[in-house]
Amino acid sequence: MKNTATILVAMAALKYSLNKTYLGKRPNGGDRGLPSGHTSATCSGAFFMANRYGWQYTASGLVIAAFTGYSRVDEGYHHWRDMIAGCALAYGTSYYFVNSFHSKLSITPEVDPKFIGIKLGAEF
Repeated sequence: MKNTATILVAMAALKYSLNKTYLGKRPNGGDRGLPSGHTSATCSGAFFMANRYGWQYTASGLVIAAFTGYSRVDEGYHHWRDMIAGCALAYGTSYYFVNSFHSKLSITPEVDPKFIGIKLGAEF
């Protein structure tokens, strides 16, 4: 929840600060183009998984984020710089605010010359 609220506040602040500049103009003439909110949202989910559980869990999220960014540019709603800014914003907030998850319970196989079993461990 903290990551979602942070990215919404950071994105809104950045959007409003760049709203009246040439960077905030969309290719279709609209305002508030930088950063892309759609790309920020999808990248935020992917980077949350990466920072919380490890990079091996984020491949599908990054594919979805890349497709989202591509479709927004292809439809004329954003420039590529808007996509990069949205993704960078999501990465920065996720990196700063998401804590990694470390399990306090471990279950490991134990093989010894005189013993075969399971070792349970708990951290308090």
